[in-house]
Amino acid sequence: MLGKVALTRFANLQGLTKVGDTTWKESISSGEAISGQAGTGNFGLIQSGALEGSTVDLSEQLVHSLKIRETERSEVMIFSPQ
Repeated sequence: MLGKVALTRFANLQGLTKVGDTTWKESISSGEAISGQAGTGNFGLIQSGALEGSTVDLSEQLVHSLKIRETERSEVMIFSPQ
């Protein structure tokens, strides 16, 4: 074994207090932090090589990005001196 990943769970995830873009902290509503290891208790397992399912539609995001780029290009052309 190379190491262990520290895991923490809470009784009420919606009760966590947001302190940054991806940082949360314990609150009275969330309950106390419960620390443990993967594969023990209710902590589940960590699977190497697995891909996380995403709710992002890549083709939709690409089309949106291209539309924005085209709009910006059009605006530059309109305001460019001739």
